This record gives sequence, structure tokens and C-alpha cells, in this order.
Amino acid sequence: SNKPSMVQNQQEPHTIINSLDIDSLVNVYLELKNNLVDAQLNESLISSTSMLTFIEKALNVSGLNMEKRTYLEKLNEQLKLFTSASTLPEFRSYFIDLSTTLVQLTKQYELNDIRYVQFCPMANAGKGAYWISEDAEIRNPYYGDMMLKCGETIEEL
Repeated sequence: SNKPSMVQNQQEPHTIINSLDIDSLVNVYLELKNNLVDAQLNESLISSTSMLTFIEKALNVSGLNMEKRTYLEKLNEQLKLFTSASTLPEFRSYFIDLSTTLVQLTKQYELNDIRYVQFCPMANAGKGAYWISEDAEIRNPYYGDMMLKCGETIEEL
């Protein structure tokens, strides 16, 4: 037959990536954030697993400087906690550190889309907690419906 072989179209399994696709990473995170806003436990588990897979691949990026690699390793450790979580409060508590680290990493890059760093003063036992959003309107991932609008935008990324 003259059909082209499927094998030719497959990418090399060990592609060396020279730069981190920060926009895709933030988009996977936003899925997780929105699932927490909507109090979707199973979907939160799925999106945290997708994010973990993304980070594990990103750690193979050759052109990362030490600072960026350190943030990725931290995210990797923080996401592993999600795999053992079984309740929304657990997910939301792990989301605090994950969000803080991702904000720090994201500030090292220029994003293609405007993203917002938002802050809820009530979260984290009154110490407050950050998250990244695609929307200037507040939709709180730490409390969902209970306090959907609690928080403020503190900066644009």
C-alpha cells in the first residue's frame, strides 16, 4: 500500500525542550482553580494530576536556570500532596502553597495572556492566600459558594 507509515509521524520520545511553556502550565493550573471554585472534587483530582504530569515533563527542560528549576521542583512536591487528598478542604489547603509558588515562577516569565494575582484575606486560617485567575472578577477557590466574591485583585501578571 502507498499509505505513509504511522511511525514517521510520531515525535521522538526524548524531545529536548529548551523552554518551559509557562502559558500552558498556568492554563492547567486554572482548570484546577476553577474546579475548586465549583467544589468539584473528582475534577480537582484529575486536574491536579494533569498538572503534576506537566511539571514532571517540564523538569526535563534543558534550558531552565536554577531558580526556575527550584520552583518547578517545589510545585512537583506540592502537587504530590494532592494525590493523597480525599476532601475539598484538603485540596484547598494544598492549593495555598501551590498558588504561592506558581505566582513566584510565573513572575519570571512574560505571559501571552493577562492573568491576575488575587488574594483572599480570610483563607489560610486568616493569614490570607493568593491564587492566579484568568478573570478580574473574583471567584474564590478557597471557599467556593460560601464566599465566592471574597478577595481582591492585587496585580496583573
